[in-house]
Amino acid sequence: MDFSSGMGLLQSLRRFCKLFRNSLSKEFASNGNFYLGAKRVFVLGGSLIFFPSICVWTHIGFWLDDLLFPDWRNTRVSTPCFIIGNARSGTTWFHRILAKDCKNFTCPKTWEIIFAQSITHRLMFHKLAKVDKALGEPVSKLINWVDNKLLAKSTVHPMGLMKAEEDEWLMTQVCSCQLMALIFPLIDVFHDLIWFDKTLEKKSRKAIMVHYHECIKRHLYAHRFISSEGKTDDISPIYLSKNPTFTLRIASIHEEFPDAQFIVMVRNPYDAIPSMVSYIQKCWHVFAQPKIER
Repeated sequence: MDFSSGMGLLQSLRRFCKLFRNSLSKEFASNGNFYLGAKRVFVLGGSLIFFPSICVWTHIGFWLDDLLFPDWRNTRVSTPCFIIGNARSGTTWFHRILAKDCKNFTCPKTWEIIFAQSITHRLMFHKLAKVDKALGEPVSKLINWVDNKLLAKSTVHPMGLMKAEEDEWLMTQVCSCQLMALIFPLIDVFHDLIWFDKTLEKKSRKAIMVHYHECIKRHLYAHRFISSEGKTDDISPIYLSKNPTFTLRIASIHEEFPDAQFIVMVRNPYDAIPSMVSYIQKCWHVFAQPKIER
């Protein structure tokens, strides 16, 4: 995929259409490790609605940010902390422990990554939450029910709309997210994105890292605005990120954030590798239809 063309709405939609077309054609031809069954058609149909929709929604929010809160670009990201390491090495566990220290750390939650990356949307949902609270929290109760019935059932990777999540997913709205390979199993297409520092061309690396930097600025601005009741000059907590995928992006992260801090999680590879294979296998059996059964 071409990332050097930019992270705008049209470029993002073009990348998604190409990704969708590649996945559909390969699985329809059945010349790979996956085939196009009824379940997969349903997943692809849903993705054809979901991904472009959140892409458009998020970019509208970005445009409104520039109109309503133009000074967000002046937000400084100081000493961000990145938790990295091999997948299944305890990064999620440690990330969520540190995320509980709201005084010193801040990081996006799942619902913010999906629906409220922009400052405008974040503040809008914050206002709506106040209305919901005044009405007895019917929406909050519904969200908790969805969390408990659907997302909390995962035993491999505990999920929840209100839980801290890895911010690699922020790049989904610009179709530059390596983790989308869990839904679109095209390892050859994601190859350069996976081996970020090693094989991705410099212009593409820079475009992705600049957009990621802007996402963090928006998060810090919104966090400070909400917690300080409209003031944006207070000192923000340290931005906390957790991404095993960033283990292969250390050079690019250090270039974009010279004062970045890194925490490296380590686990015995005899335990980590089987766990990672099992996790990917389960994801592909949920979102795709592998020819090889478990």
